[in-house]
Formats: sequence, structure tokens, C-alpha cells
Amino acid sequence: MSLGGLVCIRNGFELDYCWREAVKSLLPICNEVVICDCDSTDGTKKWIDDWSMSEPKINPVNYKWTDPRGDTNWYPEWINYARQHLKTDWFIHLDADEVIHEDDHHLIEQAARNQSVHYCKRLNFWRDTSHLVPEGVCLGIKVLRIAGTNMPIPSDYPYEPAGKTEALATKSEIRIFHYGFLRHREAFFRKARAVQRIWADDFDPRLESAEKGFGNWMEFEGVVPWKDQLTEYKGGHPEIIKPWLRERGF
Repeated sequence: MSLGGLVCIRNGFELDYCWREAVKSLLPICNEVVICDCDSTDGTKKWIDDWSMSEPKINPVNYKWTDPRGDTNWYPEWINYARQHLKTDWFIHLDADEVIHEDDHHLIEQAARNQSVHYCKRLNFWRDTSHLVPEGVCLGIKVLRIAGTNMPIPSDYPYEPAGKTEALATKSEIRIFHYGFLRHREAFFRKARAVQRIWADDFDPRLESAEKGFGNWMEFEGVVPWKDQLTEYKGGHPEIIKPWLRERGF
């Protein structure tokens, strides 16, 4: 049973995604990793193309940028466009600010061997590397990321074509480490504006206020009502992400 990996990215450098770490976390266990760029304008696409020349497992793909606004289907459609370029039987998908832990490799390989469709447990780091967003707020901790390559999958939003895949999915202990809130401060707000324009054609006024403040924006009064309810995290982090975290002061 062959296993593929999938990462979609647009302007990974400008928006400070840990997209290269995401790909590197997949390479040891995957027969192929599709990196699907979306007409990046910051050199990301060239970096992917150059990388694919030295790493035969990487399959570079491009998805046309259409400047979407207020379209919650756009991202899952991009993911599933990229999925159709995989040549493997089974696959695991990561967002470009997510990484898998090397300790979970055997669980992912086992899922592929057993042809299991799985929800993974996402750890959403907030403020630092020792705290997580509490369950039930901001974004989900249960994400469907492992399935057959012929199966549509959703993103964080409902996606009607993925309904049959979701019906087959079972819970697993496979962890997805999400570091999107820990990117460089200025890049976070650039990314938030870009993504929220796609989702809602708007920008959260709480983030607009926090952007004008100083220090750690995640501590800014009024950003979230649950900042005193963070879940403490005492576990380790994937080796591949540690240099990226150190470069950002963690």
C-alpha cells in the first residue's frame, strides 16, 4: 500500500508558513509528496520547482489563483484538485502551517496498510509552545486528514463532496501540530487578512485592534475571551520544527 503526502501553499515566504517543514515531516514515510502552489508571487513556486529537482519524491503542481472572496468552498476545492495528482493509494494531508511528529510515523503507516480513513488530533498552539487553544473555540481539534486517494476530503469547513469520506472516518491518536499562530507577528496579520478575505471577504476587527498594539498580540485585551482558559501542553515537538520555532523566539 503506497502512501502519499499533500501540502497546498501560496506565498509561503511572505506569509511565513512552515510549509517546508510540513513537507519534510512527510518525506520519510511517503512515496510521493504533492506540493500544490497557487500562483505564488514571492518565490515560493520557484523554490518548490528547484526542490523537486533534487528530491524525487516531490511532485510540484500549480492551482490557478482566482482572487476568491467570501468563498468557503475555495480551499477544499484546491485541496481536492491537488489530491487528484497523487499517484499513491492512500494519503495524508497537511495544511502549510502544520507538521506531523516522527513518533507518529508508525501510526500513519499502519493507517495506510489497513486502508483506514482517520480523523487526527490537531494541537493548535497559542501564545507559545506550551499552550493550546481550548477545545471548542476558534478552530477544530478533530480534522480528517488520512484517506484513500480517490476520496474527497474537507478542510476546516464543511464540504459536501466529502460527506461519504467523513462517514467512513474514525478517531485516531495521530497528532497534527499546528503552528500558524506562532509565525512572525507582521506575517501573521498579512496571512490573516489574506485568508479572511477568501473566507468572508472581511477582516476581524479584534485582530485589526491587536495589530495596532505592541508585544504579543495573542495577549492583547479583547482579542479572545478564552485566553485565560488555555490548555497546558507538556509534550514534545517534532524535531523538524524546532529550528523554525527558535527563529521566531520560542
